[in-house]
Amino acid sequence: MSPAVATARCLVIDDDVQVRSALVRVIESQGLSCLEASSGVDALALLDGAGDVPVCISDIHMPEMDGVAFLKEALRRYPDMAVIMLTGVAEVTTAVQCLQLGALDYISKPVLIDEVRVRLAKALEKRDLILQNRFYQKSLEGRVRELDRRNKQHLLNGVQTLVHALEGKDAYTSGH
Repeated sequence: MSPAVATARCLVIDDDVQVRSALVRVIESQGLSCLEASSGVDALALLDGAGDVPVCISDIHMPEMDGVAFLKEALRRYPDMAVIMLTGVAEVTTAVQCLQLGALDYISKPVLIDEVRVRLAKALEKRDLILQNRFYQKSLEGRVRELDRRNKQHLLNGVQTLVHALEGKDAYTSGH
């Protein structure tokens, strides 16, 4: 397991205490620490004071704020968080909607331990790749701007050199 995964934290949101505690045991067995919430509202309040939480597993059907509403708000506030949706009802349209809204994966209940482990690892890996890609893109943009500035300066220096050479050859054009 990579060091990034070993120190990561995961937020588990489910209104069913048994499901939540089972997920926490599975996730902690992978070396991640867990935060728990019973609703989307509680989860958002917890996230506001929790610092960096790279991954979240959220049930879709919960009281107060359902998983879809939580997903929208969580990704608006924390766009780098990887979210895996969880539901006891296998609805293809809901799964597609969650994926379109930015969820990285979707798991149907009853969950299999190995499935949770694999999907969690893949979500963390995908999040890391997205963050690396963003870093490299910003770095590349900065380098392109610097090269553009240098090229313009070299062009001006070349034109200036040609002007001086022309002035030195022909006294008539000197000073123009």
